[in-house]
Amino acid sequence: WYHAEYMGWKAGGIFDSLGSEFTCAEQTLWDIYSMKIYDEDRMNDNRPQICKETDPTNPLCQLMGDITMHLVPDVNTRPLYPNMGERCAALPPQYIRPYNC
Repeated sequence: WYHAEYMGWKAGGIFDSLGSEFTCAEQTLWDIYSMKIYDEDRMNDNRPQICKETDPTNPLCQLMGDITMHLVPDVNTRPLYPNMGERCAALPPQYIRPYNC
């Protein structure tokens, strides 16, 4: 499902600064939340009130689900760069990437 989300983001222009040097299929779930593309002014104490009420211990905004996803410290930390994730092996079962990925 998340590749469709990326394609929507790409069509919406989020990756325009990279030109054609971004491939949605090369990204993982970790890439989704670690990319520095989110509005920091809407995180932590600045979250909308409904987020604070629905999930008070989460610094992000999760409105649905039985399990809270705490994505810190990696959320919104990795700047975008050309060919992001294209050369980063992540094989099962640990899915560990090399240091420079």
